[in-house]
Amino acid sequence: MTAKELRKLRRADLLEMLMTQMKENESLKQKMEDLVDQLNSRNILLSNAGSIAEAAVRVNGVFQAAQEAGDQYLENLERLEREKQEDYRQLMEKSETECRELREKTELECRQIYQEAEFRCQQMKEETEAACHKLRQETKDKCEEVFRMVRKMIEENI
Repeated sequence: MTAKELRKLRRADLLEMLMTQMKENESLKQKMEDLVDQLNSRNILLSNAGSIAEAAVRVNGVFQAAQEAGDQYLENLERLEREKQEDYRQLMEKSETECRELREKTELECRQIYQEAEFRCQQMKEETEAACHKLRQETKDKCEEVFRMVRKMIEENI
């Protein structure tokens, strides 16, 4: 509408037009606010998407740290196992050495005891043989003396 046409309109018509324009203006303002809200909402979604991506990166970092901790734990277990195996090997070597030394010591002591027993047996045998020889000699001497006495008695009686 031109300015000339507007001048011809009555006041009521102008007010009605003004009211229509105000309603349309309000409607457009409301629509603009809705669009701004939607835009803000999309910006939030986009920033949230960024946050989600950051969160995923952080979660990946957490998973990476957990993986590294797990790997370190396994390495520590393997190291402890190697140390225990080495301790076990050393203990076995020490035990075998101690057993060998104890066996050798026991064998030596047994040989010494056996030699001492043989020596004592030999001494006892010699002592016994000497005692037997002495007893035989004493018995022989007594027998001869008895025979002499008996002969002498027989000779004296004849």
